[in-house]
Amino acid sequence: MSQCPNCQADISDDFGLVTCEACGASLFVEMDGSIVANSDIPENAQMDQVEEPVQDVEALQEEQWVEEIPSEELSYEESPEDENYESPMADVLEYANSEASQGREGPLVYRLVISGIDSAELRKELKESLTDRRLSWDADELMKEIVQGRLVIEGLSAVKTYVVVNRLAYLPLQIEWEQAIY
Repeated sequence: MSQCPNCQADISDDFGLVTCEACGASLFVEMDGSIVANSDIPENAQMDQVEEPVQDVEALQEEQWVEEIPSEELSYEESPEDENYESPMADVLEYANSEASQGREGPLVYRLVISGIDSAELRKELKESLTDRRLSWDADELMKEIVQGRLVIEGLSAVKTYVVVNRLAYLPLQIEWEQAIY
């Protein structure tokens, strides 16, 4: 067992960088068990630095294929098309910034079909699931539209469809939805 050179406390570690539990000094235990403290290392000690310049593989490959071309051959003339050039993505950007793409009751809607409503208890649970002022509809009016145990809700936004389907997922109902574009 080795001892700390600063406070003479026992060092239990066999090898590596350790901290003395008694005085908090950073010590290095050598393979042979000898201890080297920070104060034992001379300030002007320099480590051998072996640095080899690393060549960039991409640059090497590029240099092999790049040839000098006389500048006379390279002349830039602005074509008349450049003035009227419109980005091929301009129409996509225009749509992305429009209200239609925001999904605010826009042309992308869903048709939700809920079937298997065959008991009074299921009707009650369905009404509770559909009752929410944030859905912006009258649950009583929707319940009146149930015909032969089937409720069809037209023109739902994607968000409303998602909310309703998740609320009804635990009920023993058959739920179908399809995307409709108006």
